[in-house]
Amino acid sequence: MWFNKRFLNKISLLLVARQSFGTRIFRAFVSFIVLVSSAFTFFSVYSQSREVEQNLLRKGELLAKLLASSSRTGVFAENRDSLRDAADGVLAQEEVRAVEICSVDNRQLIGEQKTLSQEKIPIALTQEDKEIAAKLHDSLSWEVTNDKNTINVYKPVTIETVSSMGEALYFDVVKNKKLEQIIGYVKISLDRKVIRKEVRGVFLKNLLIGVIFVFLGIIVIYTILRRVTKPLTRLAETVRLLGKGTSSEKIPVESQDEIGKLAEAFNAMTEDMRKREEEKLLIEEKLRRAEKMEAVGRLARGIAHDFNNILTTVEGSLFIMKKKLTDNLPLMQYTEQMQKSLSKMRGLVHGLLTFSRTQIGHLSPVDINKAIKKLMPMLKSLAGDTVEVKILLCDEPSVVLADPLQIDQVLMNLCTNARDAMPEGGVVTIKTDAVSIAEGHPVSSLFIRPGAYARISVSDTGTGMDEKTREKIFEPFFTTKEPGKGTGLGLSIVFGIVEQHKGFIDFTTETGRGTEFLIYFPLPLNNHEKQVVGTE
Repeated sequence: MWFNKRFLNKISLLLVARQSFGTRIFRAFVSFIVLVSSAFTFFSVYSQSREVEQNLLRKGELLAKLLASSSRTGVFAENRDSLRDAADGVLAQEEVRAVEICSVDNRQLIGEQKTLSQEKIPIALTQEDKEIAAKLHDSLSWEVTNDKNTINVYKPVTIETVSSMGEALYFDVVKNKKLEQIIGYVKISLDRKVIRKEVRGVFLKNLLIGVIFVFLGIIVIYTILRRVTKPLTRLAETVRLLGKGTSSEKIPVESQDEIGKLAEAFNAMTEDMRKREEEKLLIEEKLRRAEKMEAVGRLARGIAHDFNNILTTVEGSLFIMKKKLTDNLPLMQYTEQMQKSLSKMRGLVHGLLTFSRTQIGHLSPVDINKAIKKLMPMLKSLAGDTVEVKILLCDEPSVVLADPLQIDQVLMNLCTNARDAMPEGGVVTIKTDAVSIAEGHPVSSLFIRPGAYARISVSDTGTGMDEKTREKIFEPFFTTKEPGKGTGLGLSIVFGIVEQHKGFIDFTTETGRGTEFLIYFPLPLNNHEKQVVGTE
């Protein structure tokens, strides 16, 4: 796992931060909205309850004033029947709970109160009523008292008197002076249930508005937070996938704020770690291959050396036998077969020695195009009559520093493999061109330096390779041919030669449609400046 525990711990902290961030922000905003809504509801209810109370008080004052005005005659004459009609009119109002009409000497003329069933019952005059009535001085004065269930409004009942001046006896102009005289007072008790009822309605109305406001606020905040934390959610999912070792796409960067920068940084970090992991795997693969090749090379050198000594002894003995059996034709046929077998064994030993070589020969400028043209007769001979060999060479010379003999060996081995992949015949195509490998190119890696390369393509129309064969294609002694028809060293030798020339080899294949091997040899800088004909 290329994401170590320390890295995953840091990412886990980031994930926890994301969760707490979204939760805390959501809770904070919801709490703020609830607080604002509650404050709004409280102040609205308080303000409107005060307004309802003031309206009720103004109405009580108006009713008291009207009752005091309409009951002057009844109070003056102490006519209870007349006063009862006026009191009943006021008591019929929903807000009025009780009505009292008293004389100036605190004799109750009318005292009625409504019950819940709207029945009227008499009420008695209290000492508090007498004390408050004593504070009333003129028609403009009025008193208000409050208790738990009622608001009491007191208003004096006054009459006007006219005093005539003595001068009226002697002059035509009579100047009269009006005087007020308090003859009694009225008391109206307003029921606070009206206030409570209206306040309750106001409260429910504001509560409904507050709930709607909170609900809409939660939806808006949730939507905004979801959009804000969506990149973090993707980041958390990416971390989860990376923690499991599975591949993951890059996080889309949808904004240029801090979250967008975090996504960019995480994408860059994962890309760097992915590249480092690929480089690590390539290094490990190269080390394993190098160790394996070295071990096989040592074994091959030892076997080839001992086997070569044995072959020398056998060939010497066979030479003596051929001299002595010149006249014995049947036996000479056996010696010829033995000589052919020895030649094959010599070829196998040569292949082992070539494979086990750790150094290349003398390097010299080699024009790939000329080398292929020069080798064409031998390649056509290797291909046989059923296989057509085509060459498509680039116009400009592709000159590389290489061992000419090993270049020939690479071409012959690839053509031999192509021929064997087409038992019923086909076409082998050899192409050359010059390419430039840049950073990020599909074939570029830690071991492939960007730059100019001469490329040789050898393709066939044969059977192709399956996945299992692709994985072992360059392993020594691996072959898909029948026993006795291949050593399994051909492509291993090609791989070793190309690697020793600081090049690299790539291939594409498809079962039933053929295989194409691509050999890249580095071009010298001055040659690249003149000879590169294409860039991929």
